[in-house]
Amino acid sequence: MLHLSFSPARPPSVLMLLLSLATPLSFADTAVVETAQGATMTYEYEGDSLRLTPDRDNPQNYTILRDGTLFSVSETNGEPTVINVSQAMALLGAAVQQAAPGAANARVESLTKTGRKETVANIEGEVYDITFVDFDGKTQRAQMVLSKDPRAVRFRDAVFTFATVVTESMGQEIDQEQLQSQLIAENLGVLRYGDDLSVAVIQEDTINPQRFELPAPPIDMSNLGGLQNMLKGSSDNSDMSKAFDKLLGN
Repeated sequence: MLHLSFSPARPPSVLMLLLSLATPLSFADTAVVETAQGATMTYEYEGDSLRLTPDRDNPQNYTILRDGTLFSVSETNGEPTVINVSQAMALLGAAVQQAAPGAANARVESLTKTGRKETVANIEGEVYDITFVDFDGKTQRAQMVLSKDPRAVRFRDAVFTFATVVTESMGQEIDQEQLQSQLIAENLGVLRYGDDLSVAVIQEDTINPQRFELPAPPIDMSNLGGLQNMLKGSSDNSDMSKAFDKLLGN
């Protein structure tokens, strides 16, 4: 299954790794994405900066992308904790790749129009059938709603920028033959993936620059030995997930 989101406490999903090249951003927008379970993720982006709040009920926990670096922010008893996620991923190296084996190798086989139109978040798009091979080597099929609307394209670029930093921080190479190259070539943005994820709203906005500022200096990342050993010494995904949760202060 493809996904459009990235939870900073866990390895990036397949679609986020597929959407891994960006064109420069020049507008400020706020986009809200809804899952089939009713959860929401809020993206605020301007230039090459982005703020992702995975849960609107816990706005004190969020991720900031600025200056090409990813930071996780959490708050306990009113005290913020900031972690340089890009640095952590680079230090963990191969252990991070073990936690998301082969995800970057997912390959799109076809992306074709169905001839149907669909309006998502008050933006008209076209329905496409997508066939891809997932990281387990299995062929998967789904439908996506894509649009040339500038709002959808800017959201695509924000997601691409985010995914690029995540992928490169993990030490993985970006495959130019994956979905992102087709979307960029056709100037298409993603509005919906299957029944799992859908853009609820994209609001052209003016974002206070303070939204992209860190509330505290990042903590010292030199104490990663225990987490690295935990990841290397376990093939259990639940243990890996716990290690990422601990790394990101959750």
